[in-house]
Amino acid sequence: MVFFAVGDLPPSAERIFQTLVVHGPLTHKDLISATQLPPRTVRFALERLRRTGRIEWRWSLRDARQRVYFVPATRAEYPPAPVG
Repeated sequence: MVFFAVGDLPPSAERIFQTLVVHGPLTHKDLISATQLPPRTVRFALERLRRTGRIEWRWSLRDARQRVYFVPATRAEYPPAPVG
């Protein structure tokens, strides 16, 4: 598996970003399960990634109360240089 550097973000935000790249669109609850990070940490990382334009969200079609977070196609197709 190749990981991509997200830049000046904390490790938790990088982990969330990598999870979205690998698994595709996920809800907040799905991200907590997939990463084993605390809910508050996931929420903070999602907001940071969203503010920097690395991810976007849309309302869930299964449950309109939940947001589904995803990496836009331009970010997924043209990621930064591989690390490691």
